[in-house]
Amino acid sequence: MLFVLFSYLFCFLFLKTFMIDFFSNFNLYGFTIGIAIVVGLLLSEKKAKEYGIDENEYWQTVLWVMVGGMVGARVWHVVTDYYLYVDDPLQMIKVWNGGMSILGGVVGGIIGLWFWTWHAARNAKRTSDYARLPASTRGEPARQGLRIMKYSDLSVFGLPIAQSIGRWGNYFNQELYGLPTDLPWGIGISSELGVMSSERYHPLFLYESLLTLMFGVGVWLLVSRQQAMPTGRQAVGSSVGSGKLFFSYIAYYSFIRFWLDFLRPEKAMVGETGLGINQVVLLAVWLIIVLWLLRKRITNYEN
Repeated sequence: MLFVLFSYLFCFLFLKTFMIDFFSNFNLYGFTIGIAIVVGLLLSEKKAKEYGIDENEYWQTVLWVMVGGMVGARVWHVVTDYYLYVDDPLQMIKVWNGGMSILGGVVGGIIGLWFWTWHAARNAKRTSDYARLPASTRGEPARQGLRIMKYSDLSVFGLPIAQSIGRWGNYFNQELYGLPTDLPWGIGISSELGVMSSERYHPLFLYESLLTLMFGVGVWLLVSRQQAMPTGRQAVGSSVGSGKLFFSYIAYYSFIRFWLDFLRPEKAMVGETGLGINQVVLLAVWLIIVLWLLRKRITNYEN
């Protein structure tokens, strides 16, 4: 329970940092991100309980994942969009102005999860309280990968929906818009003086919000439907812990982001390829995961 309280305190401090800037102005970007985090965590917790994970264990893990995710999200953004901070490096620490990469958040979250499972297993062997630790933090190092896979899969029940909500923070911050468009759903962008532009732009935040929401809702519907099927016919629900659900989402997200980034007006480019740094990374991630999933499918079929 102590770790649960610490986790909620951490969430509060996170919300406070983003919602109130140095001038005590309410920040809709931070408020939206905060709501997204809470919704995502509660959805994942609900599914974690169904798979037998203790509440205290869940929140202990969440604390480490959130720390790693926040740090990773900011670092990735600063590295890939370094040109935004060349003239004023102090802007790097002003997270309330926006600039949190989903990709970096995922990578940082995985690192935080890995560190927590490794640290818990290591400390357990040095104490007499080994048998009192949560089940998923015990075992040999070889089982660490299985624990990471299980938590990664469970995160998919909250992560896509949290992303969908969080992307609206980009709208409130007047960021993540695309190239000019004549489409009826194009949005205007306010200048620093508060003057709305006459041009309309692709609402990239909206595209990504809708596409991630589709995946998130789809996972819940599919799993709920398959849980009612005979055990032998369950595909998605029974694969939680294999990593396939998590990597399927990462492949899906990489695919949609790769194409949406063609509409981004400003991005750090890779030479004369016409591709941004993030696009190259996304393409590589997508190819690796697709090959891995195909290999898993072929192996399962042969067995």
